[in-house]
Amino acid sequence: MRTQRIGGYTLIELLTVVAIISILALAAPSMASLVDSNRQRSRITELQRLVQLARSTAVNSGTTTTLCGSMDNIHCEKDWLSPTILIFIDRNENHNADEGDQIIFQDNIPQSRWYWRGSNRPYLRFRPDGLPMEKGHFTLCPSNGGPSTASKLILNWVGRTYTTNISTIELPAGESCN
Repeated sequence: MRTQRIGGYTLIELLTVVAIISILALAAPSMASLVDSNRQRSRITELQRLVQLARSTAVNSGTTTTLCGSMDNIHCEKDWLSPTILIFIDRNENHNADEGDQIIFQDNIPQSRWYWRGSNRPYLRFRPDGLPMEKGHFTLCPSNGGPSTASKLILNWVGRTYTTNISTIELPAGESCN
Protein backbone atom coordinates (compact mmCIF):
# COMPACT_ATOMS: atom_id res chain seq x y z
CA MET A 1 0.00 0.00 0.00
CA ARG A 2 1.26 3.41 -0.96
CA THR A 3 0.95 6.40 1.29
CA GLN A 4 0.17 9.68 -0.33
CA ARG A 5 2.10 12.64 0.87
CA ILE A 6 0.06 15.80 1.30
CA GLY A 7 2.01 18.94 0.31
CA GLY A 8 2.09 21.94 2.57
CA TYR A 9 4.31 24.34 4.45
CA THR A 10 5.79 23.88 7.84
CA LEU A 11 5.29 26.36 10.60
CA ILE A 12 8.91 27.47 10.35
CA GLU A 13 8.55 28.21 6.60
CA LEU A 14 5.39 30.25 7.19
CA LEU A 15 7.01 32.25 10.00
CA THR A 16 10.04 32.95 7.80
CA VAL A 17 7.86 34.30 4.97
CA VAL A 18 5.84 36.45 7.39
CA ALA A 19 9.06 37.86 8.90
CA ILE A 20 10.45 38.76 5.45
CA ILE A 21 7.20 40.45 4.41
CA SER A 22 7.13 42.41 7.69
CA ILE A 23 10.69 43.64 7.18
CA LEU A 24 9.93 44.74 3.62
CA ALA A 25 6.75 46.50 4.72
CA LEU A 26 8.66 48.45 7.36
CA ALA A 27 11.39 49.44 4.88
CA ALA A 28 9.00 50.79 2.20
CA PRO A 29 8.12 54.12 3.92
CA SER A 30 11.75 54.91 4.67
CA MET A 31 12.67 54.11 1.06
CA ALA A 32 10.00 56.54 -0.17
CA SER A 33 11.35 59.15 2.22
CA LEU A 34 14.87 58.59 0.89
CA VAL A 35 13.68 58.99 -2.70
CA ASP A 36 11.86 62.24 -1.81
CA SER A 37 14.91 63.55 0.01
CA ASN A 38 17.19 62.80 -2.94
CA ARG A 39 14.73 64.39 -5.37
CA GLN A 40 14.61 67.52 -3.19
CA ARG A 41 18.41 67.67 -3.00
CA SER A 42 18.65 67.30 -6.77
CA ARG A 43 16.22 70.18 -7.37
CA ILE A 44 17.99 72.54 -5.00
CA THR A 45 21.36 71.65 -6.57
CA GLU A 46 19.97 72.36 -10.04
CA LEU A 47 18.73 75.79 -8.95
CA GLN A 48 22.07 76.48 -7.31
CA ARG A 49 23.76 75.66 -10.63
CA LEU A 50 21.43 78.05 -12.48
CA VAL A 51 22.15 80.89 -10.04
CA GLN A 52 25.86 80.38 -10.62
CA LEU A 53 25.30 80.29 -14.39
CA ALA A 54 23.53 83.67 -14.22
CA ARG A 55 26.32 85.11 -12.09
CA SER A 56 29.12 83.87 -14.34
CA THR A 57 27.26 85.08 -17.44
CA ALA A 58 27.08 88.58 -15.96
CA VAL A 59 30.81 88.57 -15.26
CA ASN A 60 31.81 87.06 -18.62
CA SER A 61 29.51 89.25 -20.73
CA GLY A 62 30.07 92.43 -18.71
CA THR A 63 26.31 93.11 -18.61
CA THR A 64 23.41 92.80 -16.20
CA THR A 65 22.00 89.26 -16.24
CA THR A 66 18.57 88.31 -14.93
CA LEU A 67 17.32 84.97 -13.56
CA CYS A 68 13.61 84.45 -13.06
CA GLY A 69 10.69 82.08 -13.37
CA SER A 70 8.15 82.85 -16.06
CA MET A 71 4.82 81.41 -17.09
CA ASP A 72 4.83 83.14 -20.51
CA ASN A 73 8.62 83.15 -21.23
CA ILE A 74 8.65 86.97 -21.06
CA HIS A 75 7.47 88.30 -17.67
CA CYS A 76 9.02 87.28 -14.37
CA GLU A 77 6.81 85.61 -11.72
CA LYS A 78 7.40 85.79 -7.98
CA ASP A 79 6.11 82.30 -7.19
CA TRP A 80 7.47 79.64 -9.48
CA LEU A 81 4.82 76.93 -9.26
CA SER A 82 5.92 75.19 -12.45
CA PRO A 83 7.34 77.80 -14.74
CA THR A 84 10.10 78.11 -17.22
CA ILE A 85 13.39 79.24 -15.77
CA LEU A 86 14.88 82.11 -17.76
CA ILE A 87 18.40 83.47 -17.66
CA PHE A 88 18.85 86.39 -20.00
CA ILE A 89 21.06 89.39 -20.64
CA ASP A 90 18.70 92.27 -19.95
CA ARG A 91 20.03 94.91 -22.35
CA ASN A 92 17.23 97.44 -21.79
CA GLU A 93 16.98 96.57 -18.05
CA ASN A 94 13.18 96.31 -18.05
CA HIS A 95 13.30 92.93 -16.24
CA ASN A 96 11.48 91.13 -19.07
CA ALA A 97 12.93 88.72 -21.62
CA ASP A 98 11.82 90.66 -24.67
CA GLU A 99 13.17 91.39 -28.12
CA GLY A 100 16.80 92.42 -28.07
CA ASP A 101 17.61 90.47 -24.91
CA GLN A 102 19.86 87.45 -25.27
CA ILE A 103 18.40 84.28 -23.73
CA ILE A 104 21.17 82.28 -22.04
CA PHE A 105 19.01 79.52 -20.57
CA GLN A 106 15.35 78.62 -20.95
CA ASP A 107 13.93 75.36 -19.67
CA ASN A 108 11.09 74.00 -17.57
CA ILE A 109 11.87 72.97 -14.04
CA PRO A 110 10.39 69.79 -12.56
CA GLN A 111 7.02 70.17 -10.87
CA SER A 112 7.93 72.02 -7.68
CA ARG A 113 6.80 74.90 -5.55
CA TRP A 114 9.57 77.49 -5.45
CA TYR A 115 9.28 80.83 -3.74
CA TRP A 116 11.84 83.59 -4.40
CA ARG A 117 12.01 86.24 -1.72
CA GLY A 118 14.46 88.98 -2.52
CA SER A 119 14.12 92.73 -2.28
CA ASN A 120 10.39 92.32 -3.06
CA ARG A 121 11.11 91.64 -6.74
CA PRO A 122 10.19 88.60 -8.87
CA TYR A 123 13.66 88.32 -10.38
CA LEU A 124 17.29 88.01 -9.42
CA ARG A 125 19.83 90.17 -11.25
CA PHE A 126 23.60 90.14 -11.25
CA ARG A 127 25.78 93.14 -12.04
CA PRO A 128 28.75 92.84 -14.42
CA ASP A 129 31.07 92.41 -11.41
CA GLY A 130 29.07 89.36 -10.25
CA LEU A 131 27.42 90.99 -7.28
CA PRO A 132 23.67 90.45 -6.90
CA MET A 133 21.39 93.45 -7.23
CA GLU A 134 18.77 91.68 -5.08
CA LYS A 135 19.50 89.76 -1.93
CA GLY A 136 17.26 87.00 -0.69
CA HIS A 137 16.53 83.30 -0.72
CA PHE A 138 14.62 80.60 -2.54
CA THR A 139 12.35 78.27 -0.60
CA LEU A 140 11.59 74.87 -2.10
CA CYS A 141 8.46 73.25 -0.75
CA PRO A 142 8.70 69.46 -0.70
CA SER A 143 6.70 67.51 -3.24
CA ASN A 144 5.05 65.48 -0.45
CA GLY A 145 3.66 68.64 1.15
CA GLY A 146 5.35 68.19 4.51
CA PRO A 147 7.56 70.92 5.95
CA SER A 148 10.16 68.54 7.38
CA THR A 149 12.22 68.41 4.18
CA ALA A 150 11.74 71.98 2.97
CA SER A 151 14.95 73.56 1.73
CA LYS A 152 16.30 77.06 1.32
CA LEU A 153 18.88 78.28 -1.14
CA ILE A 154 20.28 81.46 0.37
CA LEU A 155 22.13 84.07 -1.66
CA ASN A 156 24.69 86.05 0.31
CA TRP A 157 25.73 89.64 -0.38
CA VAL A 158 28.60 88.70 -2.74
CA GLY A 159 26.51 86.31 -4.85
CA ARG A 160 27.50 82.99 -3.37
CA THR A 161 24.87 80.44 -2.44
CA TYR A 162 24.42 77.93 0.33
CA THR A 163 21.62 75.57 1.22
CA THR A 164 19.89 74.69 4.42
CA ASN A 165 17.00 72.47 5.45
CA ILE A 166 14.26 74.10 7.44
CA SER A 167 11.41 72.86 9.58
CA THR A 168 9.29 75.97 9.43
CA ILE A 169 8.67 77.77 6.20
CA GLU A 170 8.52 81.53 5.91
CA LEU A 171 5.94 82.20 3.23
CA PRO A 172 3.68 85.18 2.66
CA ALA A 173 0.34 85.24 4.47
CA GLY A 174 -2.09 82.71 3.10
CA GLU A 175 0.57 80.52 1.47
CA SER A 176 1.96 77.28 2.81
CA CYS A 177 3.58 74.08 1.63
CA ASN A 178 0.59 72.00 2.71
